[in-house]
Amino acid sequence: MTSRKQPGVAFWATVVMVAGLAYVLSSGPVIWLYQHGAIPGWAVSAVELTYGPLDWFMHEAADSFTTPIWWYWDLWDWKL
Repeated sequence: MTSRKQPGVAFWATVVMVAGLAYVLSSGPVIWLYQHGAIPGWAVSAVELTYGPLDWFMHEAADSFTTPIWWYWDLWDWKL
């Protein structure tokens, strides 16, 4: 029988990076839907809970980290 190696650190680091990137990239369409009233009332609190940490990060982190995300959000017509 052949033994399979367990996923290593590189694999899990890749998983975390892809999940984080997907989280940030999904915020653009969600912002657009939220601002245009396309999210049903029952889901608004779930959206706010899900993206609340990113909103906090955007207001507390250094500009060098947030500038690319603000640029991306501007593509989705973000309005403060």
